Amino acid sequence: MVRIASFNVENLFSRPKALNPIDWNFGKTILKAFHEVNTLLSKYSYSESDKMQIRDLFVKLDIYTINNKGAIRRKRTQYPRWARLRKNRGNFDREPKYKTQNVEITAKGCADWIGWVELAKETTNEMGTRMTARVIQDVNADIIAIIEAEDRPSLVRFNNDLLDGIYDHVMLIDGNDKRGIDVGIMTRDNFEIKSIQSNVDLEDNAGIVFSRDCPQYKICTPNAIELNILVNHFKSQSGGGDAKRKRQSIQVRKIVDDLVAQNEHVVVLGDLNEGPYNSGSQS
Repeated sequence: MVRIASFNVENLFSRPKALNPIDWNFGKTILKAFHEVNTLLSKYSYSESDKMQIRDLFVKLDIYTINNKGAIRRKRTQYPRWARLRKNRGNFDREPKYKTQNVEITAKGCADWIGWVELAKETTNEMGTRMTARVIQDVNADIIAIIEAEDRPSLVRFNNDLLDGIYDHVMLIDGNDKRGIDVGIMTRDNFEIKSIQSNVDLEDNAGIVFSRDCPQYKICTPNAIELNILVNHFKSQSGGGDAKRKRQSIQVRKIVDDLVAQNEHVVVLGDLNEGPYNSGSQS
């Protein structure tokens, strides 16, 4: 018998601060501002209206601050509250000498500079991580899908340091979520990962389908049966998302139907963010 499971670890060692506020409604406001500002920053040309909106969103994200003279200025801190501005090349803004004057966004568009906004992170609770490890050990799965892991090195470290290396194969592919909550997989010895196919770029009429990804892992079991494991993390219920989850479930169903038509064995698992009898997770 092969035991297959999934577990949402809610990040192993670090997690964006905006995902753990005391007031979740405020956290949703921060995440909304984060997505909005990165969309604006990716535009080829910034209008004056865009620049004003970017500046206001930077204040909301605590990248800029309003000083005691009522002027918007850069927030200078090594430990940002919600987000930080990464600038790799070119000039994005200019801070006038006089503290009564606002920061000026000098970039004309995304071609003028290379950079982005990223969410500030904090260390996760160590006891929570250790309890996650205990649960995974108790489940004792041969193949386990991991939801909301920050990256592959963290997953490898978690397996080696807290699971005593019980899994021989650890894989995670970066998906579409900019917050660093991706899906991965760990398998035991004799459960080799034969191939990986990402669906990160899969589109339908409304655009990109998967909030993270729906990676397809082909696993060979000890008795030489090949299993196609589809790991999912559907759109959260924060702010609704029913239509997005419906689109995701429809596409997963299409992938499954194609594989079944080829006489393949398929397992769909992960965090679907809804019960099996809700319309958003059915197709």
